[in-house]
Amino acid sequence: MAFNAGLAAVGFLTLALIMVKPVQARERERALGRSDPLTGLANRRALSEIAAQQLALCARQARPVSLAYFDLDAFKSANDRLGHDWGDSLLRSFGRLMTKNIRASDTAARVGGDEFVIFLPETEQDVARSLTSRLRDLIDEDPDFRHSGVTVSGGVVSESPAKSDLPTLLRRADAAMCQAKLRRKTAAARYVWT
Repeated sequence: MAFNAGLAAVGFLTLALIMVKPVQARERERALGRSDPLTGLANRRALSEIAAQQLALCARQARPVSLAYFDLDAFKSANDRLGHDWGDSLLRSFGRLMTKNIRASDTAARVGGDEFVIFLPETEQDVARSLTSRLRDLIDEDPDFRHSGVTVSGGVVSESPAKSDLPTLLRRADAAMCQAKLRRKTAAARYVWT
């Protein structure tokens, strides 16, 4: 009798383990499909899903929204000169700086090779500006970024109340970031706000 009970217990545990593995695999696959494998930040797909919900909520409640778009300047040349491991380390460092300096309700995402976004629901422009300035200062002070010569340009778009969809906000913030890059080549502007 005890033998049968032990055998049944072993069978039950084996069956439980067999059933848990596919669930864990699906969860792991789902997480990987929503996050950037190098930085662990949200990827474009996850950003789109989160922003769609948050933008609808902000619009319905007539709340503000901001979006910051960042590009690491001179990243490609530093990556070529110092090596891809060094470049990967800089990308991870920037991701960590972003996540350490945002609220739990904000979303940091890597949307391209050296392009990043922070989606800031219920955030006025002055708060978004303060965040981007803080990130710029942290990059300027970071020894690895200083050694590599990599800096950051950014564009911020804000709406109060929120009315645009994510693709529109991304286009506008990207355009502001490109303006900052152009201005930076002729002056000291690193960020443009719209």
